[in-house]
Amino acid sequence: MKVLLTGDSIVVRYEGLKEPHINAYLKENFSDIEILNTAVPGINSRYLLAHVDELILKQEKADYLVILIGTNDCAFHKKIEEEEFGTNLNKVAKKILTKYDAKQVILVSPPAVDEEKQRVRDNETVEKYANWVQRVANDYGMHYLNLFHEMETDEHELEEICHGLRNDGLHFGKIGYQIFGDALIDEIRPKKWHQKIINKSQTATYTVTKLPLRILICNIRDCLYIVIKRMELIEERILDNPNWGLSLNKIIILGVLGLLWLFISTFR
Repeated sequence: MKVLLTGDSIVVRYEGLKEPHINAYLKENFSDIEILNTAVPGINSRYLLAHVDELILKQEKADYLVILIGTNDCAFHKKIEEEEFGTNLNKVAKKILTKYDAKQVILVSPPAVDEEKQRVRDNETVEKYANWVQRVANDYGMHYLNLFHEMETDEHELEEICHGLRNDGLHFGKIGYQIFGDALIDEIRPKKWHQKIINKSQTATYTVTKLPLRILICNIRDCLYIVIKRMELIEERILDNPNWGLSLNKIIILGVLGLLWLFISTFR
């Protein structure tokens, strides 16, 4: 699986490691992941729009494209006004969709800050820009990762989450990247598993990889969708073969057996 990460310093910071911290965290959780990180410290949506070709479009196409933007747009001393921020994001989204399917793109909100240490950002403003990211993601059918919300609702205090080597209330360390990484994994791993099922949906039998319960819960809707599609395929074959003797009872029985098969395959 290939993932292209881009955005600002939150995406590219090493935090004492030999590579960007988020790269390292994802590699710990995926044995087969290949990561390209084109993030640039200090960039805003205006820069991203001007350099979208070199940062994204001219790079080798990945399975997932992750963009974190807005951190610098909402900074008081170099602020990009909300309307321009939204316009820039819309233009970036349109350019991205010339190469990527919307479901391959994950837009990430700017992170929450520790207001006791961070002097040029506050969380009220950050949340407004996060809402713009969500709006654009929804408009184009892209995935939205609300990092701001993840940090605000985590069991750790923001003071602890936002503590990194710079200790400026913005550039976080291990705890912050764990929150960011786990949220990103939740966006990537279920889709990977779902795609595995789709790719094998034409075979008679296959084994579903064991998954953590929280990921299975996230995918229950996808599971039901797949079963319904398989039942539609079975129904078409029944209609094409009069020897089956089409009946509602048979379709219901096949549906129950299909759900039972999915449950057993998943949990064994």
